[in-house]
Amino acid sequence: MAVFDRAGLPPETEIQRVAAALATDILFGPGRDPLLHGNIDEKPLVQQASGMVAAREGCSVPDALALIKARSFREGATTDDVARRVVDSGLRLTSELE
Repeated sequence: MAVFDRAGLPPETEIQRVAAALATDILFGPGRDPLLHGNIDEKPLVQQASGMVAAREGCSVPDALALIKARSFREGATTDDVARRVVDSGLRLTSELE
């Protein structure tokens, strides 16, 4: 998403609210593509990693799955690769955000 406005950017909290709403709609909304990210919602390794991320980070499983998808997109890796690193080596997905 790009915003071009001569008056300046809205407050950071507003940007985060809009970004979260867009991400939620794209990843989990009723019109989402079931094959998005290779239909990872049905892969056992990704589900295991999602549960581990949710427990470690104190978030919901859908949010944990979104973190896995975001990391795979950012790295240009598959979701299976990111999930495997979460399960095998304890990869933390939010440590860089703090």
